[in-house]
Parts: sequence; structure tokens; C-alpha cells
Amino acid sequence: MLSKSKIMTVLVVFSLVLVFSMGFLETRMIRSYFLDYSIEQVKYTVEQLVSPLAELNISPADEDSLELANWIFYNTGLRVLLTDSEGAIVVDSSEEGSLIGQNIEEKSLETTMQDGEIGSFKMPLAGEGQIAISAPWRTGEAISGAIVLVGPLETYAKQGTDELSPFFRKAGLATLLIAIVGSFILSERLYKQGERGSGYPSSSLVAKVPDETTEEKEEEHIVESNQEVHEETSENEDAQKAEAESPDEDLPMQ
Repeated sequence: MLSKSKIMTVLVVFSLVLVFSMGFLETRMIRSYFLDYSIEQVKYTVEQLVSPLAELNISPADEDSLELANWIFYNTGLRVLLTDSEGAIVVDSSEEGSLIGQNIEEKSLETTMQDGEIGSFKMPLAGEGQIAISAPWRTGEAISGAIVLVGPLETYAKQGTDELSPFFRKAGLATLLIAIVGSFILSERLYKQGERGSGYPSSSLVAKVPDETTEEKEEEHIVESNQEVHEETSENEDAQKAEAESPDEDLPMQ
């Protein structure tokens, strides 16, 4: 049986692993929530731009396209890229580190170019933690390119999670303290139950295990008793026969 200290050590270690695992998973879940929420907000913004841009009936490489890109940038705070139908960037609202002339991977824009749907993807080309939201750019009825809004959404999600870190730490410490106290109480109970349980089975086992010597003696006693009963019965029968014969022998003398 484990000692009380060993039981408590096992329970405390288990509590530590459980608390830290839950904290890690909760942090990832909250960061994922912030990121998904940010992406949905940008998708909603770009969705509102699709119809007005299509009504202009101009191509992404048009002279007025740069002015439109700058206007969207000032109103959303997100970098604006316009591409042609091949995915080549023809307009960039950012003058610093301009991406004009570079290509966005065809796979990233596949949903937008082929199906005309709004898509999202990571864009390391624009920097670390950058997420791009793409929507079709229509000239007439045809998709002539894409409008891509780019922002550090992963960074925003991380910052939002970091702001909640003090709360997570306090909650984790409180949970850990409760777990340690609970481990101490539980280890005490388990140890006492183990002490009671360790004595009970052995005594019951002794009570249930038959004594072979006793059984043999009982069997011998039964055999001897049967023999005695048989001998007594035989003697009684002989006596009865003798009594039955004796009157016949005495009758002539009378």
C-alpha cells in the first residue's frame, strides 16, 4: 500500500499537469477566438465594397484604382492590394515596402478568382502575422482581379490574449491552490481507506479458508460414530434373537 506522502505527491503532480494543460488550451482557444472574430469583421468590410466597386466598371490596373485603394486604407486602416486575373499585384496602398509586381500564390486566390467568393489566408509576403482577406474585383460580368485587405490580425489576437494574461495567472494560481488542498484531503481519505481495506480481506480470507486438519478429524469422528452405531445395532439384533430362542428351550421343563 502506498504511503500517505506518496499518494499526496501523485495527486499534486496530477493537479499541476491538469491546471497547466487547461491554461494552455484556454489561451489557445481565446487567441483563436480573437483571430476568427477579426477575420469575420474584415470579411464583412470587404463584402460591403464588392458591389460598389463592380458598379465603377474599371479594371484593377486603372489609373483611378490607386486612389480607391488609398481611400479604403484611410477608412479601414488595412493595407489594400489589387491584383490582376493572374494574381500579380498591380496596386499597393503602402508606399513603404511596396509589393507591386509580385505575385500572390494561385492557391491562395483560387476561391476568389474561380468561385467569386471571399477568402482568407496567411500572407507572409506582407510581413509576420499578416492575414489577407480577398474578394473578387469585377469589371462588367467578369472577374478581372481581386481586392485584398491585409492586416496584422494574428498580432492583434496575440495582444488581446496577452492583455488577459494577468487574469489567467490569478485564476490559475487560485485553481492550483484549491487543487493542492483538495489533494491533501483526498490523500488523507484514501490512505485511511487503504488501511481499513488492507486488514479486512485477510481476516475474511482466514475465515473462509477451511481448516483441512479439522475437516479430517470431523470425517474420522463421523466414521467412528457410524461404526459404533452399526456395532450397537448388531448387538441389539443378536440379543433379540437370543431372547426369541430362549422361551422355546425352557418350555419342555415346565
